[in-house]
Amino acid sequence: MARRAFVAKSYDHYYGSGLYDARYPRPNPPTYRRALRLASAASRILDFGAGSGRYTLPLLDSTDAFLCAYDISVDACKTLKAHASAAGVRSQRLLVTPDLDAARAAGPYDLALSLFGVLSHIEAPEDRMKILNSIFACLRPVACFLSRCRTRFAASRCMHRKFIMTAKQLYAFLPGVYAPLLPLAAPGRLSS
Repeated sequence: MARRAFVAKSYDHYYGSGLYDARYPRPNPPTYRRALRLASAASRILDFGAGSGRYTLPLLDSTDAFLCAYDISVDACKTLKAHASAAGVRSQRLLVTPDLDAARAAGPYDLALSLFGVLSHIEAPEDRMKILNSIFACLRPVACFLSRCRTRFAASRCMHRKFIMTAKQLYAFLPGVYAPLLPLAAPGRLSS
Protein backbone atom coordinates (compact mmCIF):
# COMPACT_ATOMS: atom_id res chain seq x y z
CA MET A 1 0.00 0.00 0.00
CA ALA A 2 2.89 2.35 0.75
CA ARG A 3 4.27 1.70 -2.75
CA ARG A 4 0.88 2.52 -4.31
CA ALA A 5 0.73 5.80 -2.35
CA PHE A 6 4.25 6.70 -3.52
CA VAL A 7 3.35 5.98 -7.17
CA ALA A 8 0.11 7.98 -6.89
CA LYS A 9 1.95 10.94 -5.34
CA SER A 10 4.63 10.75 -8.04
CA TYR A 11 2.00 10.81 -10.81
CA ASP A 12 0.09 13.60 -9.07
CA HIS A 13 3.26 15.69 -9.24
CA TYR A 14 3.87 14.74 -12.90
CA TYR A 15 0.34 15.59 -14.05
CA GLY A 16 0.00 18.60 -11.77
CA SER A 17 3.16 20.14 -13.24
CA GLY A 18 1.75 20.05 -16.78
CA LEU A 19 4.79 18.12 -18.01
CA TYR A 20 2.76 15.07 -19.05
CA ASP A 21 0.44 17.06 -21.33
CA ALA A 22 3.39 19.00 -22.75
CA ARG A 23 5.32 15.79 -23.47
CA TYR A 24 2.34 13.78 -24.77
CA PRO A 25 -0.17 16.22 -26.24
CA ARG A 26 -1.98 13.65 -28.42
CA PRO A 27 -2.34 9.88 -28.80
CA ASN A 28 0.19 7.75 -30.62
CA PRO A 29 -1.36 7.52 -34.15
CA PRO A 30 -0.93 3.74 -34.82
CA THR A 31 -2.10 2.84 -31.31
CA TYR A 32 -5.06 5.21 -31.56
CA ARG A 33 -6.12 3.77 -34.94
CA ARG A 34 -6.09 0.26 -33.47
CA ALA A 35 -7.98 1.38 -30.38
CA LEU A 36 -10.54 3.19 -32.54
CA ARG A 37 -11.12 0.08 -34.67
CA LEU A 38 -11.99 -1.87 -31.53
CA ALA A 39 -13.89 1.03 -29.95
CA SER A 40 -16.15 1.49 -32.97
CA ALA A 41 -18.12 -1.62 -31.96
CA ALA A 42 -18.03 -0.94 -28.21
CA SER A 43 -20.77 0.72 -26.17
CA ARG A 44 -18.83 0.81 -22.89
CA ILE A 45 -15.07 1.36 -22.65
CA LEU A 46 -12.71 1.32 -19.66
CA ASP A 47 -9.54 3.37 -20.08
CA PHE A 48 -7.38 1.95 -17.26
CA GLY A 49 -4.57 4.39 -16.49
CA ALA A 50 -6.26 7.13 -18.52
CA GLY A 51 -3.99 9.92 -17.32
CA SER A 52 -5.20 13.29 -18.51
CA GLY A 53 -7.25 11.82 -21.35
CA ARG A 54 -4.78 11.33 -24.17
CA TYR A 55 -6.87 8.43 -25.56
CA THR A 56 -10.12 8.99 -23.65
CA LEU A 57 -11.05 12.33 -25.21
CA PRO A 58 -10.37 11.38 -28.86
CA LEU A 59 -12.35 8.15 -28.38
CA LEU A 60 -15.26 10.12 -26.91
CA ASP A 61 -15.11 12.41 -29.91
CA SER A 62 -14.99 9.55 -32.43
CA THR A 63 -17.53 7.11 -30.92
CA ASP A 64 -20.90 7.08 -29.20
CA ALA A 65 -19.56 4.92 -26.37
CA PHE A 66 -19.66 5.56 -22.64
CA LEU A 67 -16.10 5.80 -21.29
CA CYS A 68 -14.85 5.23 -17.78
CA ALA A 69 -11.43 6.81 -17.30
CA TYR A 70 -9.64 5.37 -14.28
CA ASP A 71 -6.30 6.66 -13.03
CA ILE A 72 -4.42 6.26 -9.75
CA SER A 73 -3.55 9.98 -9.87
CA VAL A 74 -6.14 12.40 -8.48
CA ASP A 75 -4.38 15.23 -10.36
CA ALA A 76 -4.63 13.33 -13.66
CA CYS A 77 -8.36 12.86 -13.04
CA LYS A 78 -8.79 16.58 -12.28
CA THR A 79 -6.92 17.48 -15.47
CA LEU A 80 -9.02 15.05 -17.54
CA LYS A 81 -12.24 16.47 -16.07
CA ALA A 82 -11.10 19.98 -16.98
CA HIS A 83 -10.18 18.90 -20.54
CA ALA A 84 -13.55 17.13 -20.91
CA SER A 85 -15.45 20.15 -19.61
CA ALA A 86 -13.58 22.47 -22.00
CA ALA A 87 -14.43 20.09 -24.87
CA GLY A 88 -18.12 20.09 -23.91
CA VAL A 89 -18.25 16.36 -23.09
CA ARG A 90 -21.56 15.36 -21.50
CA SER A 91 -21.19 13.71 -18.10
CA GLN A 92 -23.56 10.91 -19.18
CA ARG A 93 -20.82 9.65 -21.51
CA LEU A 94 -17.81 9.95 -19.21
CA LEU A 95 -16.91 8.84 -15.69
CA VAL A 96 -13.49 10.00 -14.48
CA THR A 97 -12.36 8.38 -11.23
CA PRO A 98 -9.32 7.51 -9.11
CA ASP A 99 -11.53 4.89 -7.37
CA LEU A 100 -11.04 1.41 -8.82
CA ASP A 101 -14.25 0.14 -7.21
CA ALA A 102 -16.24 2.91 -8.94
CA ALA A 103 -14.61 2.00 -12.26
CA ARG A 104 -15.52 -1.68 -11.77
CA ALA A 105 -19.09 -0.79 -10.80
CA ALA A 106 -19.57 1.23 -14.01
CA GLY A 107 -19.04 -1.93 -16.09
CA PRO A 108 -19.42 -4.34 -17.68
CA TYR A 109 -17.28 -3.12 -20.56
CA ASP A 110 -16.96 -4.20 -24.19
CA LEU A 111 -13.43 -2.88 -24.37
CA ALA A 112 -10.73 -2.16 -21.79
CA LEU A 113 -7.62 -0.16 -22.66
CA SER A 114 -4.39 0.01 -20.73
CA LEU A 115 -2.09 1.96 -22.99
CA PHE A 116 1.41 3.41 -22.86
CA GLY A 117 2.91 0.84 -20.50
CA VAL A 118 0.52 1.32 -17.57
CA LEU A 119 0.84 -2.31 -16.54
CA SER A 120 4.62 -2.23 -16.69
CA HIS A 121 4.55 0.47 -13.98
CA ILE A 122 3.12 -2.08 -11.54
CA GLU A 123 6.26 -3.70 -10.17
CA ALA A 124 5.19 -6.87 -8.39
CA PRO A 125 3.96 -9.66 -10.72
CA GLU A 126 1.27 -10.66 -8.22
CA ASP A 127 -0.04 -7.06 -8.19
CA ARG A 128 -0.19 -7.03 -12.01
CA MET A 129 -2.11 -10.31 -11.89
CA LYS A 130 -4.60 -8.84 -9.40
CA ILE A 131 -5.11 -5.77 -11.57
CA LEU A 132 -5.52 -7.81 -14.75
CA ASN A 133 -7.99 -10.15 -13.04
CA SER A 134 -9.87 -7.11 -11.78
CA ILE A 135 -10.03 -5.64 -15.29
CA PHE A 136 -11.14 -8.94 -16.83
CA ALA A 137 -13.80 -9.40 -14.16
CA CYS A 138 -15.57 -6.22 -15.31
CA LEU A 139 -15.57 -7.14 -19.01
CA ARG A 140 -18.59 -8.55 -20.83
CA PRO A 141 -18.37 -12.25 -21.81
CA VAL A 142 -17.30 -11.18 -25.32
CA ALA A 143 -14.94 -8.25 -24.98
CA CYS A 144 -11.47 -7.02 -25.86
CA PHE A 145 -8.54 -5.90 -23.74
CA LEU A 146 -5.97 -3.70 -25.43
CA SER A 147 -2.60 -3.01 -23.85
CA ARG A 148 0.49 -1.33 -25.19
CA CYS A 149 3.95 -1.38 -23.69
CA ARG A 150 6.84 0.64 -25.04
CA THR A 151 9.36 -2.20 -25.25
CA ARG A 152 9.38 -5.98 -25.56
CA PHE A 153 10.96 -6.16 -22.09
CA ALA A 154 8.14 -4.12 -20.57
CA ALA A 155 5.56 -6.15 -22.48
CA SER A 156 6.98 -9.46 -21.28
CA ARG A 157 7.29 -8.02 -17.77
CA CYS A 158 3.67 -6.92 -17.62
CA MET A 159 2.12 -9.77 -19.59
CA HIS A 160 4.52 -12.64 -18.79
CA ARG A 161 3.62 -14.01 -22.24
CA LYS A 162 1.60 -16.72 -20.46
CA PHE A 163 -1.71 -14.91 -20.13
CA ILE A 164 -4.46 -16.80 -21.80
CA MET A 165 -8.24 -16.43 -21.69
CA THR A 166 -11.49 -18.18 -22.44
CA ALA A 167 -14.77 -16.56 -23.51
CA LYS A 168 -13.05 -13.20 -23.98
CA GLN A 169 -10.69 -11.99 -26.63
CA LEU A 170 -7.44 -10.82 -25.13
CA TYR A 171 -5.33 -8.56 -27.30
CA ALA A 172 -1.91 -7.22 -26.53
CA PHE A 173 0.19 -4.63 -28.26
CA LEU A 174 3.83 -5.44 -28.50
CA PRO A 175 6.16 -3.30 -30.58
CA GLY A 176 5.14 -4.05 -34.16
CA VAL A 177 2.79 -6.88 -33.13
CA TYR A 178 -0.98 -6.90 -32.71
CA ALA A 179 -2.34 -10.36 -32.07
CA PRO A 180 -4.71 -12.29 -29.81
CA LEU A 181 -3.04 -14.26 -27.04
CA LEU A 182 -3.94 -17.85 -26.12
CA PRO A 183 -6.97 -18.90 -23.98
CA LEU A 184 -6.62 -19.08 -20.16
CA ALA A 185 -6.92 -22.29 -18.19
CA ALA A 186 -9.64 -20.91 -15.88
CA PRO A 187 -12.26 -18.58 -17.39
CA GLY A 188 -11.76 -14.96 -16.42
CA ARG A 189 -8.73 -15.64 -14.22
CA LEU A 190 -5.06 -15.15 -14.97
CA SER A 191 -2.19 -17.18 -13.67
CA SER A 192 1.52 -16.83 -14.16
